Amino acid sequence: MDSTTETKPNKVESSKLIGDGLVYLRYIRAMGYPNAIVFLLTGIIFAVAFMFPNLWVQWWSNALANGDARGNGYWLGYFALIEILPLITIFAWTMHLMLGVVPASAKSQHAALLKTTLGAPFSDISRIDTGSLLNRFNQDLLFVDGFLPLDLFNTVAELLTAMFQLILIAVVANEALAVIPVAALVLYIIHKVYLRTSKQLRNLDLESKGMLHTKLGETASGLITIRANGFVGEMRQKFIEMFDRSQEPFYLLFMAQRWLQLVLELVVAGLAVAIACVAVGLRGKVAAGAVGVAFLNVTTIGSTLTNFIIAWTSLETSLGAIARIAVFERDTPKEIADGEEKTVVSDAWPSKGHVQIENIHATYASEDDKTGDAPVWSLNDVSLEILPGERVAVCGKSGSGKSTLLLSFMGMMRMPKGRIIVDGVDTSTINMSQLRQRFSVISRDSFVDSSTFRQELDPELQFSDDAIVTWLKECEIWDKIRESGGLGAKRIDTNMSNGEVQLLSIAMLVLGDGGKPGGLIVLDEATSSLDAETEAKVEEVMARRLKGKSTLSVLHRVEAAAKYDKIAVMDKGKLVDFGTAAEVIKRNSLFVSTSTSG
Repeated sequence: MDSTTETKPNKVESSKLIGDGLVYLRYIRAMGYPNAIVFLLTGIIFAVAFMFPNLWVQWWSNALANGDARGNGYWLGYFALIEILPLITIFAWTMHLMLGVVPASAKSQHAALLKTTLGAPFSDISRIDTGSLLNRFNQDLLFVDGFLPLDLFNTVAELLTAMFQLILIAVVANEALAVIPVAALVLYIIHKVYLRTSKQLRNLDLESKGMLHTKLGETASGLITIRANGFVGEMRQKFIEMFDRSQEPFYLLFMAQRWLQLVLELVVAGLAVAIACVAVGLRGKVAAGAVGVAFLNVTTIGSTLTNFIIAWTSLETSLGAIARIAVFERDTPKEIADGEEKTVVSDAWPSKGHVQIENIHATYASEDDKTGDAPVWSLNDVSLEILPGERVAVCGKSGSGKSTLLLSFMGMMRMPKGRIIVDGVDTSTINMSQLRQRFSVISRDSFVDSSTFRQELDPELQFSDDAIVTWLKECEIWDKIRESGGLGAKRIDTNMSNGEVQLLSIAMLVLGDGGKPGGLIVLDEATSSLDAETEAKVEEVMARRLKGKSTLSVLHRVEAAAKYDKIAVMDKGKLVDFGTAAEVIKRNSLFVSTSTSG
């Protein structure tokens, strides 16, 4: 079944697993307590500045009624000055929000997502749908960076404004407060009814985008096949159907928001009628200025409470992104448990490159799998030894366990049985990050960042440009780099084929590790996209430049494998043959068939 036709939510997809209070606390911690305090204090100053003109109007009205000698120019001049204060304070408030709160919270949540993803066991993270994972870095962080700060700003602004409006009403005409509790109760009920629906719809909206990311990734990787077989129309129609499905939660959420707006406007209209009746009953009991200020604030507090409910519900739904990140961080297993102690190896390890693989059983299944069935072994009782400086080619059909064997070296497979010993050290006892840093690896898929070719090839600035160009020429990739602008050009801006990318990776390996004693080189089909002639030249460069280093390389071509010291033949997760190249080629027809077929 196509992975994108049905996206079932994972156990980490539901934000119901974390309480609302913890979500608020996590967001406050993400922005930092100092930022939160400054944000709140600035908001209070804004609310005071925003409501103070109403109080000034009351003083002005009372002064005129009492025959104050100061004319209207005095009151009007200060009134104009007071009206400018909210503009100044809201500018300072928004600047702090955008320059303080947003960067801090965004960096914190992105770091949490990235750390959780990179720190998860390969067996667990590989089972998560790629689109779902990308959706977290896309949609969830979009809410954290964009919608959530604005919702927080609007919620706090409306709440503080409503509080100061209530204070003014209580001070000048407390009789008008009678209608406020009723209105607040009605608004709270509306909020609870709407929020229960909107939060679920927002989570569905976020999760529904995952299948689109997955489909786009699958289409991009298989674009040549789709075009060659004439499936463009079918794929376009399928994508449109999936896009329509992904928009259903958004459409329902939009409808719910329009319902909320209509109901709140009706509540405000009813509140205005009730307040008018109260105002008529207050005539003659309090000063005219006080009645005016009270009536002004009571009529506007309905609108303020309405805006507060809208902002609050929007804040609650936007916090679903924080909840999803928190649940993902909490429920995703860690490759290295907190407090777990690992062996610290010397800086020279592995100095010899002596590898002993002893009866390893490896599986992609997670430790959390409790189906009761016997595990499916991707590697089944594999044992072999690589002597210091020996070059070993790993061959076999697709799915035979070649790449799985290399992943086991990196500690990326779960191995309940057996062990891998490198220079006398059991790799399972070493910190995983330290283990992977000590091996030189070229995988089938390369990582592209915004670095220049020179920064990528020589990050520690150990070589001159001439030395780098010399090795690039030997690896037959210099012409492409020169056409792209030389060593100062960026690879991300260069259109390179898969074969050219592999040549660049090999040049990086040869340049960085060449000449250093000992070590272990791991190559996963590093020359699979090269023609036979270029592959032979590159293999000769690696053999000469990396002489003395133990090498484990997945290969398909007989000609390339024959130049290695030994060959390991894999089939169905088992090591079916291992020996010198000449011996294996002579006695093993399986090797010849798998190598020639690729």
